[in-house]
Amino acid sequence: MIIMEKNNALVSIIIPTLNSERTLKECIEHIRTQSYKNVEVIIVDSFSKDNTLKIAKEFNCVIIQTKWKLLGARYLGVKNSKGTYVFMVDSDQILKNNKVIEDAVKLMKSYDMLVLEESSVKTSTFLEKAANADRKLIHKLYKIQIDPVYGVLLPRFFNKKVITEALRNINMKKFHDVVIFDHVILYYEAYKISNKVGVLNNAILHSEPDNFKEFFKHNYNYGVTARNLKNTEYSELIKAKTRFRTGSFKVKNLSLIINSFILVALKGVAYELGYIFG
Repeated sequence: MIIMEKNNALVSIIIPTLNSERTLKECIEHIRTQSYKNVEVIIVDSFSKDNTLKIAKEFNCVIIQTKWKLLGARYLGVKNSKGTYVFMVDSDQILKNNKVIEDAVKLMKSYDMLVLEESSVKTSTFLEKAANADRKLIHKLYKIQIDPVYGVLLPRFFNKKVITEALRNINMKKFHDVVIFDHVILYYEAYKISNKVGVLNNAILHSEPDNFKEFFKHNYNYGVTARNLKNTEYSELIKAKTRFRTGSFKVKNLSLIINSFILVALKGVAYELGYIFG
């Protein structure tokens, strides 16, 4: 999908997919309703077996297929993009209002990367509430959590020149199948090029696992895939990311701290089991 509008910089929106039919349509619909119209949507699909590609074709998206996993998919998306800016969106995310891209482009006059504040789509179950609390805690600590090594906030909106150079510094033959820490590695390399990182508040809604079976499977699989980074140049970076939220007790909200602690602990158990036994 390419919507052209004169006199505005093109924004390339890159969405990796794998059997994403459940969430992709709503994700793209929220992009189409944006006030900022000069965008292209690039779907990088890992050979989905459901209706993912049918949905992408209905919206006239640019489609790339690859056997590579998340980091490789993001690389291919950037490589084939035409925009001045690159916006990395996941298929289970929706833009919170119709001015997200417009506001991001305005902010990019002062920055090279933007963190987009996220919250949960639903907060019905315990896991959804805990995830939402964790996100709130992280954003209250954004000055600490924006650190590319010890923080967990990750930019999604990039100056294409910066993200292209960052990707050039990653050995893609070696790391194209990275899943869980793909975004971490991208930010780590991008920050070496520019530390001009801003924050756009109230920008994204994220679908969370709403039951323990899905939650456990999700994080267990992350642990399995994380083994690919053992004894690599990113192994110490990964260790720094698998801890409780740095600076938590600076926030005077015990409920957020407790929910975040429980969520990270549960994630950690599933992740470690996957890492060791998967």
